[in-house]
Amino acid sequence: TIRGQVVDPDGKPVSSARVYLTPAHGYLGKPNHLVVETNTRSTGYFSIQVPKAKEFEHSLIVSAVAPGFGVNWLKTTPGDRLDNLRLPLVIDDVPIDGQIVDLEGTPVTGASLRVIQVNTSSLEDLSAWLTAVERKEGDSWDLEHKYLPRYTLEPSSIVRTDTSGRFQLTGIGRNRVAWLLLDGPSIVTQQLRVVTRPSQALEIPHGGDQSKNGEPLVTTTYFG
Repeated sequence: TIRGQVVDPDGKPVSSARVYLTPAHGYLGKPNHLVVETNTRSTGYFSIQVPKAKEFEHSLIVSAVAPGFGVNWLKTTPGDRLDNLRLPLVIDDVPIDGQIVDLEGTPVTGASLRVIQVNTSSLEDLSAWLTAVERKEGDSWDLEHKYLPRYTLEPSSIVRTDTSGRFQLTGIGRNRVAWLLLDGPSIVTQQLRVVTRPSQALEIPHGGDQSKNGEPLVTTTYFG
């Protein structure tokens, strides 16, 4: 059994926060279906039972979310104390606003965007990653693993585009990279990465620069 408390950025208990428990498979890039969840009590405390399944025998991720705050999480490993965890939620002042259009520029209504992963650095600061991107120190995958190793696979929040194709997604927190799964009846399903800080879109080579071998350059786009 895992026990702990969820608090706000000022250290005050958060009532009715949702707490998620998932295996720490890492970088799944797809919705996680192995999820156990509970809610905090009025004191912010929670208790959650770890399933007796092989997927939960190793590292685990405990995540917490609540309206008005950004998600926060802890990764546990075998041997850790699990009876007094503390999960401080973060400030959520960088909502993701966007619009989905088709190839002709027509807004796509009813498309879904689902959060499947959130990455950040151990210091909750993207500066080192952005500097490495600017210096072209590696491809997108290498730079994520080196500079953004802290991740959670939950919560799988879902929003849908309105009649103008627009959407707003909250609950991520600043200085993070959100992986979104875009899906709709008239568009190709694809992953999007969004940086929760104001910036221009970043194009980073994926899998190395194969253009020298005559192969097309494949890039990963990080939207600001």
